[in-house]
Amino acid sequence: MRTPETPPPYSAVRHGTLEEFLEACDAYPNTNPKTYFIDAFTNDTPANRVAIANWMLDNGVPASYVERDPRSRYNALHILFVQREHDYELEAPLLRRLLAEGADINGYAPRLGRPIQALLENDWIDEDDLGPFYDVIFAHPGIDWNVPANLKGAPKKTLRERVEAKFTSHPEMIRRMHHYLKHGPTPEPNH
Repeated sequence: MRTPETPPPYSAVRHGTLEEFLEACDAYPNTNPKTYFIDAFTNDTPANRVAIANWMLDNGVPASYVERDPRSRYNALHILFVQREHDYELEAPLLRRLLAEGADINGYAPRLGRPIQALLENDWIDEDDLGPFYDVIFAHPGIDWNVPANLKGAPKKTLRERVEAKFTSHPEMIRRMHHYLKHGPTPEPNH
């Protein structure tokens, strides 16, 4: 039952807990909570982000979901990687699950490029903290480093060239990319 304090689902998925989101969906009976999958990755709090996204995956939303709007075409990886706040240890299992269940690490979104580009361009992230994400990403066998990685108006470059251009801010990513190119994916430590 909706009360004046019940936020709409769109607000609850972005700012609330899993319980608050589900209550908001119940209060708005014409709402399908699964339609908020991409929005779950915008939640302010990493723990809530993980709980809501895992609930959606557990309840039938495919990890391969891509926004239909041709101007965005975001997948979960794009949106996860552009967030300001992270708990990398907590979010790494979700990232692993997304990749294992079909989220496209090479997916193209006109405004963000490839997911790895979105991660590179996130100025809120300190590379020293990215180890848990890197462990998951570089264990994934499907990265195409030669895929075009162009944003509107930018010179045409491959993903590899875009990563190499970030040599001062992401030397560890570059080191791991070169290892990946030479030897293939690296199994995650302790996984």
